[in-house]
Amino acid sequence: MTSGRCAAGAALLTAALASACGDATPPSAVQDEPQCARVVVERIALRADPACSAASHPLARSHLPDLTLTPGLCYTTGSVRAELVDSTGRSLAVRITAYSGINGNPVAGASLAPFPAPLLDASGATRALLSVTAASVIEVRDESGAREIGALLTRDAGWAELDPATALPSFVTERLVVTGGSGALAGVVGEVLASGDEFVAGAPATGSLCGAELLDRLRGEAA
Repeated sequence: MTSGRCAAGAALLTAALASACGDATPPSAVQDEPQCARVVVERIALRADPACSAASHPLARSHLPDLTLTPGLCYTTGSVRAELVDSTGRSLAVRITAYSGINGNPVAGASLAPFPAPLLDASGATRALLSVTAASVIEVRDESGAREIGALLTRDAGWAELDPATALPSFVTERLVVTGGSGALAGVVGEVLASGDEFVAGAPATGSLCGAELLDRLRGEAA
């Protein structure tokens, strides 16, 4: 009996040493190393969304419990072409539709501090600048727009310069940080940066998304 127990103990010790030396199968987390892709959108132009679709979207309801979107200050891009490009140069064209809204945070009871007033340019003219916080739901479909791939949720911050003639921003720069996703975009992280005339001429946007086998998964859903 003693000899049998010693043999079993030696077998366990050998297995433990092999594991410590790296002979065991590597954990699945190593196999799921994130892949990243560059996001390129040639032009995003916002228009009013009276229904404030971002506020009622299921993804926003589950991922933005601390925020409230402001009625009358909600917008949509309509369907826009975007492209994802990985480090090898492989690309995937998709169509996105973003729904956004200026938000407040009643839980925190705080917001971005306004710019000092008055703000003057080099000629002494007053510039109407304001800081902005918002949230967006970005629905992603295949290039034809027929097949839904998933959706991203972002929390946004930036600043805008108002055009006194239209009361709309003539220039906006903002950062959209991905905080949630659904479908093939669940678990994806990243950010999108946009700067330009988002409300009239439209502005380019670029950024990055990262996730396990990201482009392969999206290709599978878009096929």
